[in-house]
Amino acid sequence: MSFLNPFLLIGMAAIAIPVIIHIINLRKPEKLSFSTIAFFEELQKSTIKKIKIKEYLLLATRVLALLFLTLGLARPFLPPQNVPGFAAGKGPVLFTFLVDNSPSMAQIDKNGPYIDQAKQIIKQVTDDANSNDRFLIFNTNGELVNSNVVNKSVVGSIIDNLKVQNKGEFTRSRLKQLLDRSKKNRERRTIFYWLSDGQKKQIENTLTDFNPAKTEAAQNDVPVTLHFVKIGEHASGNVGLTNITIPDKIISYGKQFALIVKIENFSDEPVVNQFISLKINGSLIGQYEVQLEPHQTKKFTFDVPADHEGYIKGAVILEGDPYEFDNKRYFSVKIPAKKSILLVAASRESGEYAQKESYLESALLAAQETSGRISVKKVSLDNLNKQSWKQYDAIILDGLLSIPGYLLNELQSYVQNGHGLILYPSEKGDIQSYNQLLSALNAGKFVGIRGEYGSFNEIAKFKNLVEGHPILNDIFNKKKGESIKVELPKLFYYWVYKESSKTGTDVIFRSNISDPILTETGFGKGKVLISSIGTDPGWSNFPANALYAPINYRVALYASSSEAGGLSKFVLGNTFKWNLPYENKNVVIHLNGEKIKPDVKTGPQGLNITYKADEWSPGWAEISDGTKKNVIAVNQNIMESDFATLHNKDLDKILGEHFKNVSLIESSKLSTEEIKQKIDAAGFGTEIWNWFIWIGLGLLIIETIMTKRLKAESNS
Repeated sequence: MSFLNPFLLIGMAAIAIPVIIHIINLRKPEKLSFSTIAFFEELQKSTIKKIKIKEYLLLATRVLALLFLTLGLARPFLPPQNVPGFAAGKGPVLFTFLVDNSPSMAQIDKNGPYIDQAKQIIKQVTDDANSNDRFLIFNTNGELVNSNVVNKSVVGSIIDNLKVQNKGEFTRSRLKQLLDRSKKNRERRTIFYWLSDGQKKQIENTLTDFNPAKTEAAQNDVPVTLHFVKIGEHASGNVGLTNITIPDKIISYGKQFALIVKIENFSDEPVVNQFISLKINGSLIGQYEVQLEPHQTKKFTFDVPADHEGYIKGAVILEGDPYEFDNKRYFSVKIPAKKSILLVAASRESGEYAQKESYLESALLAAQETSGRISVKKVSLDNLNKQSWKQYDAIILDGLLSIPGYLLNELQSYVQNGHGLILYPSEKGDIQSYNQLLSALNAGKFVGIRGEYGSFNEIAKFKNLVEGHPILNDIFNKKKGESIKVELPKLFYYWVYKESSKTGTDVIFRSNISDPILTETGFGKGKVLISSIGTDPGWSNFPANALYAPINYRVALYASSSEAGGLSKFVLGNTFKWNLPYENKNVVIHLNGEKIKPDVKTGPQGLNITYKADEWSPGWAEISDGTKKNVIAVNQNIMESDFATLHNKDLDKILGEHFKNVSLIESSKLSTEEIKQKIDAAGFGTEIWNWFIWIGLGLLIIETIMTKRLKAESNS
């Protein structure tokens, strides 16, 4: 234990005062004997002994009270645990800083902008440091302003480059990096500062499942005390554009689609006189006035014309909100010319089972001719070229007797990268082989059979069709709210399908006895559709039904459509990863006027493109190999929009759950000098003066009670 104000220890001389008073009271008065009290002499001796013992206890209480109060005024502290081999508070120091430079640090209070307050605190620490001390300063958002350990003279230029950044947030990874860097500076004592406004979602996102014990520093016995400096007092209100969605999963040229924008008021005050606008290629498409109650969320729907093939680049803009970083949200929608479908049929080699005629091929070819929205190519299983899969938006497995084991991993990767897969069984198919594929895709399994193939005896029929799924929406010519009135197909034979409990499954069609007939399961970025019936009349009279062609066309179109409804998007704060069906590895990304060269590797479904993206800011990232182009909307994480902070008690608790030694410094309630004193104290360790003050006050209370009781005994 050491002291910040050791000169105040001179006050310990006051301990002599109660001792001197006690000695004075020990002077014996002159004794006079009276015969009338001789009877009580023995009783007096025992009583006096008890009183003297209590007087000594009272003396000790007074001395200890003065001692603890004096020690408290001298501001004792516990030095941090040091690197083995060095004494507490001695030797050169490595000052490490994690500085929050997220958009919330643009807030301003009585002490100025939050980010400027953080920079001033670093300057105070630097000014008080020794010439042989070293500094490591990391920021949380965007690219690192500096990644090297520097001396005192360089800190000023690093501080000048610290600015609020509307870029990716990397607090978690950089916190770990700083802790790990402690290991590489074992010759120095590490003092670690985290300067932030304590934004609730940022702190929780950083520390969820975070275990400092797993860092290299902890594994190498380099303990670190965390000094969290909370900047700012009350979080400002903010309104943010938090999401953009497209409900229609099937988008095509010549037909407008709905774009839904979510806006949220994170403030305790109502919002009025703000406007939300949709712009495409700089042209205004629509606008709404925004009025929100405190913490209210609203959705606004814009109708977007799909008037050309390729990418539609647009932005939703909020006007009237003072914090502009999240007032513009970008989007990119791909309007395809055609969806390409690969129809894989059973092999027809000599001696192999001859497949029954599939009505599916005829239905899809007819749709190809009439709609122009799909392109179908049929191949047999034995002629299947896996390298060509990446060219197709969806694959249909039509009546295969089994799924070869060597295709499982390729099909799994194909769907995971955003494509569609449709499975129609064969009546003589290998159920175990089918289930191996379904298991690889977390898509349930077949568990039995109902009816007899080719019997034409009705065992069930389709349950009444209800709109709600994209396959059925807008396919029937009827009034809004009116039920679908069609002749429902009869079922003679079908496989019983059991849905997966691991992933969400959407049953599109059921039988009237509640068995699934057509189901959808998401897997990765893609989707899997599983039919319980095959594509020939031996299963049902569906191929002869008027619904057969339009339904199967919509199934193929839906399976080949993006799960995001055509939206191509990337959220800052992550490593950029994208898979494209390119062959030319000379890929370039253009973003906000910058030309970026990513890492490119060849994968089973084309090129795997990765880039760290630390320096990226919102906009449109255009990926091109010279002949093909993909456009991805880049936006900040929606959590940045909520400025709400953790209360000190909650902040102290969550930090204490992850770090053994934590001190919390609340700068908004301290003067400049008090902040400096707190920072200085934090550099030496944890102050415990308040313990001594409370103990001293407690002893004074005990002394008062003992004095009253002793006085009463002396007078009696």
